[in-house]
Amino acid sequence: RHANEMTVATSLAAEIMERIVYNRANVAAYGGIDTLDINTQPPATQPTARGDYDQLRARLAATGLDGVQGTITVTPVPPTILGQSLVTVRISWDSLRRRASLTVGTQIAPE
Repeated sequence: RHANEMTVATSLAAEIMERIVYNRANVAAYGGIDTLDINTQPPATQPTARGDYDQLRARLAATGLDGVQGTITVTPVPPTILGQSLVTVRISWDSLRRRASLTVGTQIAPE
């Protein structure tokens, strides 16, 4: 069961990471996302990031994983003049009487 859950989480984390890389010019809009907190969705001025947020929430809910949550952090990478960011996607859920999670990270450079 746990292996199947990890496969689902890995697939979703990779999918949202690909979307963020595609929208790299607006990477900062993804920072602070928490799918359990609607107040963290990107602003309406960032329609692609906002759509990615909505889709991530829907895809996570459709997994059937108990207590599933997705979070995204965006951290500038020195030297900041290069405009690079470390993006970390974390998918967490309740599995077999414990909290499980998967974290995927990548460094994204501007276009």
